Amino acid sequence: DWNPKLYDFGMITGGIFPDKTKYSFQCLYGCWGYREPRGFWSHRTDEYAFGVLLLGLITKEVYTEEDRLNFKPCVAERAFEKYSCDRELVGGENFRFSLVHKSFEADPSFCASDALSITRLALYCVNYLPSDRPDLNGVVYWLQRLKAVRRHLRVFIENCKL
Repeated sequence: DWNPKLYDFGMITGGIFPDKTKYSFQCLYGCWGYREPRGFWSHRTDEYAFGVLLLGLITKEVYTEEDRLNFKPCVAERAFEKYSCDRELVGGENFRFSLVHKSFEADPSFCASDALSITRLALYCVNYLPSDRPDLNGVVYWLQRLKAVRRHLRVFIENCKL
């Protein structure tokens, strides 16, 4: 049924959790395919984890232990492979790329421009270099600009007024 689940809380920071910047020399723990690819914690590790979560939700793909044992690429690697292949085939300045699963198009609230935008956001979040990833404030701002989010927020506000 592809019911989404939140996963890999091993790298949560903030709130009651200690500041992991003090422990940046330590190796990362977490699920294979969902943790920082460089092998150590950075100031943008949470953004990477969010990007993997987002990719899993929009592509309806997961990275399993069986995938790891068979040396298959993780969700982020598959996303970049698909992006590179499609970019080579299509090319040009007007290259439009979406990883959003085709089944979402049947939803009446589906918006093609949101699909392109959410794909770009997910790919930015899983960038190899932490400095090339957006910060979480940027992620929230990006999400708030999605038409589907604005539409659902309007409905929520209207229902609260009743």
